[in-house]
Amino acid sequence: MTATDFADKWLSHAETAVRAAARALGVDVSIVLAAACALVLAAGFAVRRRARARTRCRWKRGGFRHGTNLRHWICADCGVDAYTTTDRVPKECKRALRPVGL
Repeated sequence: MTATDFADKWLSHAETAVRAAARALGVDVSIVLAAACALVLAAGFAVRRRARARTRCRWKRGGFRHGTNLRHWICADCGVDAYTTTDRVPKECKRALRPVGL
């Protein structure tokens, strides 16, 4: 079986399933396809948003480092310490820079 034959067979099964769903719901095939596309897009955006939220740190001010002008920050999510020379939070998570135990 070639790749083209496989694709044709798979698309035939998918088309049959969509037509059956449309008949069962009593709607047009285009509405079923539009709803399926909307569900796939919504799921993609939800997964992307959750992944993005996990990579962002929530920085809390930890004070000044003694004897320097560095501002100390502590991530509330992962507990990593970071320092900046301004009053702004660090731009990147420093989790990957943690020393790794042996």
